[in-house]
Amino acid sequence: MSLKAIAKQLGISVTTVSRALNGYDDVSQETRARVEAEAQRRGYRPTLSPAV
Repeated sequence: MSLKAIAKQLGISVTTVSRALNGYDDVSQETRARVEAEAQRRGYRPTLSPAV
């Protein structure tokens, strides 16, 4: 499951999905709830490798 798939399903950008899942304040509560619900429904698990 990828951020891209969640974004496509919800009709929002990959950036918005990422920001919602990472708790950024500039994402509305409604959008965050939709993203979290879709991520949970699809069994999304974040990649744990460090960013380079």
